[in-house]
Amino acid sequence: MASPNPAQLYQSVGFRDISTGIITHRQWNFGDGTVTNTLNTFVVYKYITNGSMDVILTVFGPMRRANSSTNTVIVSPPTGTVGSPTITPNGGHFTFSVMVGLSVGTPSSGVSIYYTTNGVTPDLSSTLYTEYITLPNPSIHPVTLKAIGYAVGYLPSPVSSANFY
Repeated sequence: MASPNPAQLYQSVGFRDISTGIITHRQWNFGDGTVTNTLNTFVVYKYITNGSMDVILTVFGPMRRANSSTNTVIVSPPTGTVGSPTITPNGGHFTFSVMVGLSVGTPSSGVSIYYTTNGVTPDLSSTLYTEYITLPNPSIHPVTLKAIGYAVGYLPSPVSSANFY
């Protein structure tokens, strides 16, 4: 069972297994090429592509006996693209610690901004922005800050970048 269904891009979808008996592990195939193995009866997944996803749960018991069930999840197409994150200040030369803020204007709410400070392109596994970022003396420790925005139902933003030196 999936909830919610239909779902939107980047929305958390919960899957629950109600199988009974002796279970040695569960294999969840989310229909987009991602497969995970776990003992958990409840898993959460975020789709990054839209379409009809056939989710296959295979439950294994003793002697590797298996039972499978399929549940189709409809992932809606995006309603737009998240606006590029604004980095404030937008880089430059600093001989002291600097506090950096990140924001996105579109959509006006529900955006999560992820960032990196090592020049690597950020994604959903990067650091989630929750408060000002303090960069200690960039003239000694230069930083390339990159940021990306995600919102349910939207394509990710373009990556913004700023160099602090």
